[in-house]
Amino acid sequence: MNQLIEYIVWGAIAVGILLFLSILIRFIQERKRRKSYERLMQTTQIRDVDEMDGYVFEDFLAHVFEDLGYEAVATQRSNDFGADVMLQHDEGKIVIQAKRYQDKVGLKAVQEIYAAQAFYEANEAWVITNNYYTQAAKQLATACHVTLMNREDLIDLLKERKKVMKSSRRAS
Repeated sequence: MNQLIEYIVWGAIAVGILLFLSILIRFIQERKRRKSYERLMQTTQIRDVDEMDGYVFEDFLAHVFEDLGYEAVATQRSNDFGADVMLQHDEGKIVIQAKRYQDKVGLKAVQEIYAAQAFYEANEAWVITNNYYTQAAKQLATACHVTLMNREDLIDLLKERKKVMKSSRRAS
């Protein structure tokens, strides 16, 4: 009987050790994945953006704006009321519609972010894409005071981020 209890105790210890090692391995893998993701987010070029899926692009923009000094939050994946990223800064709140497209961005993106601006009571509304906009989208954006950032604007934003990150590394 004592030997049975001893086997049970040693079995429980072995299971505990295996469980601990499993959790430790998952933790290390997750930390490695997160560091790799953060490194990718910091070194991304426009050609990398072109390969991202939409949700990664939203997260990426939130990282870019955080690096530029904004308080940035990617919204929930669905039922976001048209805003993919929200920025907070001294002058108020900005809502962003992120469009990682292979074609030109049309009216719908401007309509969605204009509605999101009202819903979130934001001071500004922006649409950011890795591409360009249709003429109709540009006209509507002008009428609704929506800021459109196209491919060149995004490249400039990435360059600005790189400068800020270099200067912050020098300062530390």
